[in-house]
Amino acid sequence: MQAPVLGYFCNMCAEVHRYVIPLYGNESRRLELVDKMEKYLFVRVHEWVPLPKTICRRCVLVVLQVEQYYLHLTRLALELAGLAPPEEPIDLTVKPSQPALLGRPPFHGNHQ
Repeated sequence: MQAPVLGYFCNMCAEVHRYVIPLYGNESRRLELVDKMEKYLFVRVHEWVPLPKTICRRCVLVVLQVEQYYLHLTRLALELAGLAPPEEPIDLTVKPSQPALLGRPPFHGNHQ
């Protein structure tokens, strides 16, 4: 007798979530999540490592917010060094327009 699947582990927060996004799926590739996780959070993800290959919506937003924050700080550093002209203030809140992040993600598995 098997226990019912209640969700999937998120690679970043290691919590079980009912709805996750595959790290090597179309949505993740479009958002370049694996590259951003490695570049901004120093989290390495490899297909051959036996760790979860999924990420929850909350962690997707964290990755995108960290990227925006990093880009903002980089821009400010260039401005302070006189290497870039001042820019208008930017809004750092992530407002995902992707339906997978707002509603039900495309991958939710078979729950019994």
